Amino acid sequence: MADSIPDVQFKPAGLADCGTITRFIEEYYSLDGIAFNRDHVALALNGLVMDKRLGRVYVIRCSGEPAGYLILMFCHSVEFGGRVAFVDELFVCEAHRGKGIGTLALAFVEKESRAEGVKALRLEVTHKNAGARDLYARNGFMLEDRHLMTKRLSV
Repeated sequence: MADSIPDVQFKPAGLADCGTITRFIEEYYSLDGIAFNRDHVALALNGLVMDKRLGRVYVIRCSGEPAGYLILMFCHSVEFGGRVAFVDELFVCEAHRGKGIGTLALAFVEKESRAEGVKALRLEVTHKNAGARDLYARNGFMLEDRHLMTKRLSV
């Protein structure tokens, strides 16, 4: 599958890439039914691009053109014995899906995480996204017997 990809690169995002990534985020959120607030996304994305201690943002390029993005966040976990990374978002635009880019992205993020001393990689996927669940399972991610719960805090 990956042999059919002419040239895939994962480039660290800079502020100049935030507009492109924001458009991809809007497309991704629309597909997954996530509310999109451009100002909220821009503020969070810019902050992450500027502070590498929090995580990493990558533009996925295929033959030089933007094809998606990847966001990796860092935290510390007693359960996992240290630094943990969370694949916060992985999105490949429709024109580039089915070519093995997701598999390459997961291999890339695993390599980068190991270089950062990460002990475990985590991610979340919607119940309805069977294709993504299959991709993650094929790449060693396992479902846990837990529920992800969220409480939004207003500032």
